[in-house]
Amino acid sequence: MTQLTEGPWDDFDPVELPSGRVVFISERRGGFIRCFTEGSRHRVPTFVLHSMRADGSDIYPISYYETSEWQPSVDNSGMLVYTRWDYTDREDCLGSQFWTCFPDGRDPRAPHGNYPFPWHTFADNTHGDHRYGGHSSHSDLTCADAPSGLPMTEMHIRAMPNSHRYILTAAPHHGETFGSLCVLDLRLPDDYHMSQLRRVTPYVPFPESESPARSQYEYGTAWPVSEDLFLCNRWEDLVALDRYGNEELVCERELLPIGYDPRLRLTHPKPLRARPKPPVSPQQTAQGADFAAADTRATIGVVNVRISDQPFPEGRTPTRLRVLQAVLKSDPWMDKPFIGYGEENTPRIPLGTVPLEADGSAYFVAPAGKQFIFQVLDQNNMAIQSMRSTAFVHPGERLTCLGCHEAKNGSYAVKTEQPLAFRRKPSALEPECGPVEPVSFYRLVAPIFKSRCLACHVKEGKGLQKMDYADLRDDAFYFGGGFGGSTMQKIHGGSRSIAGRFGAAASRIGQALLTEAHRKAVPEEERHRVILWLDANSLRYSTYRDTAAQERGELVWPLLDIDPAHPLANAD
Repeated sequence: MTQLTEGPWDDFDPVELPSGRVVFISERRGGFIRCFTEGSRHRVPTFVLHSMRADGSDIYPISYYETSEWQPSVDNSGMLVYTRWDYTDREDCLGSQFWTCFPDGRDPRAPHGNYPFPWHTFADNTHGDHRYGGHSSHSDLTCADAPSGLPMTEMHIRAMPNSHRYILTAAPHHGETFGSLCVLDLRLPDDYHMSQLRRVTPYVPFPESESPARSQYEYGTAWPVSEDLFLCNRWEDLVALDRYGNEELVCERELLPIGYDPRLRLTHPKPLRARPKPPVSPQQTAQGADFAAADTRATIGVVNVRISDQPFPEGRTPTRLRVLQAVLKSDPWMDKPFIGYGEENTPRIPLGTVPLEADGSAYFVAPAGKQFIFQVLDQNNMAIQSMRSTAFVHPGERLTCLGCHEAKNGSYAVKTEQPLAFRRKPSALEPECGPVEPVSFYRLVAPIFKSRCLACHVKEGKGLQKMDYADLRDDAFYFGGGFGGSTMQKIHGGSRSIAGRFGAAASRIGQALLTEAHRKAVPEEERHRVILWLDANSLRYSTYRDTAAQERGELVWPLLDIDPAHPLANAD
């Protein structure tokens, strides 16, 4: 045995890359997940992908996500596949599914499972909660079009030999990583339910979504010997299981030399035999000792924001792309304090906007190591659509997106040989409303409501008589988060933003700002600040600390992922 890592951090789930480096999960990135309450015995750090040499040296993160990731493995094409707990502006039981990225961390994507129905919870929503199916008692929105549930979390993802398919465990979102086994086939069309999944153990219900009363689950840690045969654990024993449900006991826990111990399970069976090495992907980031002299500037290009699985509304012309930074949580207690109206909201820093060309393309320099939320803006600086996930770039990365939520299995014709934005130098991020700083209600918009709006509203007696943060709640726009079916909250739930029905444009405050009376009463620069606040989830605080100072209108910066002196470092 040779120890590879040391220090105060938890490092786990290692996997050897075809290049010889090792990817593993670590809390070295810093920060905490957003749930668990003050007084709980749980203090759960953020765990994400890291990389190191085979001797344990040259360690650096290859993911900058703000919640957690688990159990990376290498598939047959040499890509990393893993589980990410993705619930930015969404319920924390929503997105713990299959993700993939290059071995150097580039271009993480969720090609399956991250956006189940309902996409929205406005009054005209026609979909129930597809996670639970029509029989569920979890939701007041029944789902007759989804008679079965969905895996709440997909864990232990591994590629089958000589196949494009994967085996995985449908597990609970909180609990041991065992449950029911499924085969995933990404080549099948995604119906946002079960079309890409086939149950290997249909006689075992999915934890939480189909068996809410159980706390211990049957199968897990599957290793595919072929498309037809899997090694796995069942309860505390190891078994061989074929695709038809036939099963043979391989090793029984009670017969181990150590004797019976009810605390133990036999898990993670692996055949000790040679396997074909997947192809090596060349590193295309400027990270690590071997690339210390490389160009660290990162760029992002979008071919056409209109390439989307949702049509953009008529009359709203895409003009710019906004880049918001989602900030990592710096303390371990849920909603201490409440950052916004919704549970488990996160602070935002508007890093700036860049122009969209006539063909919908954008090309710009972006700071590495930060989480981005992209928003397409119209002629009034209002977001048409927004991400409910995050993206990031590594030093030296050249990230290219086709569109905004383009269909995963579609193909698109580009009318020109090269998008217009790609024919010029990359744009620089342009701050929107003064210097770059985090969104704070008390600093960004409270003075405007107090000086421009309050007297008139009080005089006319037409609502909003205080114009403090609590008074504005029903007239603002925000997405919920947290636990307990909040995905089903009216207006504030769902898994996606809907083009044309997001942010300032979908709020009463934003709609009022476009009227002739409010255009006269509120100067354009101040309207822009209110619009930015609404598009940024109508947040209250800029960070998790010094709330009294924030309420006095003072500038308080987050502790993580930002240098207040250089918020656009490497991108300006």
